[in-house]
Amino acid sequence: MHNIKRRLSYKLVFYVILCSSIFTLITTLIQLSYDYRQDIENVMVNFNLIEKSYLTSFALSLYSLNQDQIDLQLTGILNLENIEYVSVIEPEGKVTFVGIKPQTKDLIKIYPVIYKSQAGKSFIVGDLEVIASYEGIRKRLFEKFLVALVTNAIKTFLASFIFILIVQLIISRHLYHIANFVHSSSPETLNKPLALLRRRFSKSKEDEFDLLVSAINDMQSRMKLYIEY
Repeated sequence: MHNIKRRLSYKLVFYVILCSSIFTLITTLIQLSYDYRQDIENVMVNFNLIEKSYLTSFALSLYSLNQDQIDLQLTGILNLENIEYVSVIEPEGKVTFVGIKPQTKDLIKIYPVIYKSQAGKSFIVGDLEVIASYEGIRKRLFEKFLVALVTNAIKTFLASFIFILIVQLIISRHLYHIANFVHSSSPETLNKPLALLRRRFSKSKEDEFDLLVSAINDMQSRMKLYIEY
């Protein structure tokens, strides 16, 4: 009987862990997919910001050959999230850059830097190259995934432990008691009715175990009448 009880508990715990793990894995992957799309959109927002806000002032710095201002603006672009490398190539071939070119160049954009004079003339004063890498995004998402796995393992362990206690309190002990009663029943013990191991002051309504106990007691009464007859 003990082995049967243990096998039932093991099966219940196994299915609790399995269902919880599958549910957590699915929800985690959905959340990570959403976060990944959001991070990619943020990268695109940064590139739009470079195009709309940086190029005009950057053109003025290049035209006036203000190296300090050029370095400052390049550093400002590099500080944008997931931007790994920024360089400017002047028409004479001079290259000024900040950052380190990543091995995985997930997004590269080259902007022509156009200066507009007061007379209304426009001419190119250089090319701005911006390289973004999603390696940081992937690393953050992987760390989130690991945290989710560890958190799920802890929660599942605690839930399984509590679940075993509940199953033992509500189901297993009654099944074991009923099985022992039926196993030890004999014609000499037909006068002894089956009773569940419950507290006397329990106000719980009748459940399936009470119906089972009632059926067993009725069967014993009929068997007693049959034997006496």
